Amino acid sequence: MKLSQKIKIYFVSFFLTPLGLYWFFKYLKSEVPDERKQGYLALAITVASLAVSFLIVNQYLRAYSGYLDLYRRNFEVYDQLGY
Repeated sequence: MKLSQKIKIYFVSFFLTPLGLYWFFKYLKSEVPDERKQGYLALAITVASLAVSFLIVNQYLRAYSGYLDLYRRNFEVYDQLGY
């Protein structure tokens, strides 16, 4: 397998996460050990990318929730003051 093809597999597995599963299933039953290894690496990169994505989305939603709570509290204060 050429280096450029390996880089393509790794790039797609990380940035287009679900598509990395294609190479995992494609090379899973391969007789060539190097191709099988690439399939497992594609799976590992896909899972790692998915975990990072979940962490980023979780942090974003927590920050957004904090902003909404702050807005709600400020709105209640202004409502009590009659504005």
